[in-house]
Amino acid sequence: MTIASTRRTAVLLAAGTLILLPLTAYAAPQTKAKTIQVRAEYTEPAPAPNDVKCRGLGTSTPWCQAVFAGPVTFTGTIAGKAHAENAAPTTTGHHYDGPITFKRAVVKGCGVGSLILDISDGDFDLPDTRPSDASTGLSHKWRIRPGSGTGTLAGITGHGENRGRAFWTETGDRFGRGVHTGTITC
Repeated sequence: MTIASTRRTAVLLAAGTLILLPLTAYAAPQTKAKTIQVRAEYTEPAPAPNDVKCRGLGTSTPWCQAVFAGPVTFTGTIAGKAHAENAAPTTTGHHYDGPITFKRAVVKGCGVGSLILDISDGDFDLPDTRPSDASTGLSHKWRIRPGSGTGTLAGITGHGENRGRAFWTETGDRFGRGVHTGTITC
């Protein structure tokens, strides 16, 4: 028995009989992208500043900012432990937040893998620190960094906003709490 093939036909020669068989290309079933609504609550201990960055010290407009970096825990649509970097104020008087890096995130309806949220347009209202209301105080926009998703999160996209607060307790503890909302497509 001899078997040969071309791009479109398999040739089978068995017992002196020539048999031509059409080849059928197999294509994996297409998965349809789905968009889900995000509601991911987070808490983070607010560490003491671990760095100060200054620019323009030899100019008439010097500027410095405190840098905070530490763990943050997400629950909800995006769940997992991440590392976040914060700095304030920026040269425009705003708050910088990010990136938020997950080594392992669980995104409900999408899967599990690593993920990075890039942060922009952050604002921070320091005097407004009521623990009962996380609707204002801290805000920023977030976007999933293209190509950062791994595992079953490969190819994931998404964006939205965050609203939260920083709190100081009477015992001197500091922490942040808030919620990321938006959409993710996977």
